Amino acid sequence: MEAAVRAVLKQEPGFPTRDIDIVTCASALGNLLRFVCGIEKDFRIILASVGTTVFLLRRENSPTTLIPDVRGYGHTFPEEYTTWESEVKNSVSHQRIIQYRFGGFNLLVRFEVDGYEPREDVTEALEPRVPDENKLISSLSTASIFEIKTRSVGKRDRHEIDIQDFIPRLWVSQISRLVLAYHDQGLFDENISIRDMGPDITEWEAKNAAELSGLASLLNELVQISRDSETSLEICRSGTGPLEIRRLAIDGVEAPPSRLREAWAGMRQPEGEDL
Repeated sequence: MEAAVRAVLKQEPGFPTRDIDIVTCASALGNLLRFVCGIEKDFRIILASVGTTVFLLRRENSPTTLIPDVRGYGHTFPEEYTTWESEVKNSVSHQRIIQYRFGGFNLLVRFEVDGYEPREDVTEALEPRVPDENKLISSLSTASIFEIKTRSVGKRDRHEIDIQDFIPRLWVSQISRLVLAYHDQGLFDENISIRDMGPDITEWEAKNAAELSGLASLLNELVQISRDSETSLEICRSGTGPLEIRRLAIDGVEAPPSRLREAWAGMRQPEGEDL
């Protein structure tokens, strides 16, 4: 999340941070939604207040941790069918930040993007609003962004059921385009579909109004708890169990680090390499 905060303050030094109630990532927000929906999931999220803003940050495992028994060809398709622009060819992921209102809160949500399709009608939005040396940070219309899902040909007839499983993630990230590709033991065929998920997401919202209301109530409670706390907190959940909120040591995890906390709170200018 540090990189996301850095990007926001670098791109717009005068960004109105005091207007933002919650800064989080799609993973953390999605896990809270799973809890509200009663879906089994282990997770840990750090709660920390910076001024009037509450950061909800997924507590990650070490990047060197190996996940056993992972199989599939999910990375093969984007490697063959998408390309990195020259400025970001050595990147390992494409992260975006979106701002929207939910449950009476202004949210900044970071999420990973599988790809985007340049479009003539959004040329202006694709132009970086920062100096050339900072082309890693740019604006992009959400209409251009898409999510990629791959499945074996044996699951082709069941893809409608699979799509329903994708919708909560698309809703959290506000992505309305889904690319579906099928493969036979890693060999992708030409039956690649691009689907506008807007109507599906709207229908899902209507069917899950009670759950979304529950998520809004949960966020409201967590924001109040965080703002009233003198230290950072940690939310923990195991399986289908309840949420547990624990207090972190005063000298424990910072979210974000102190130099960015000061910049976010307006106590220093977000300029220079020391940011």
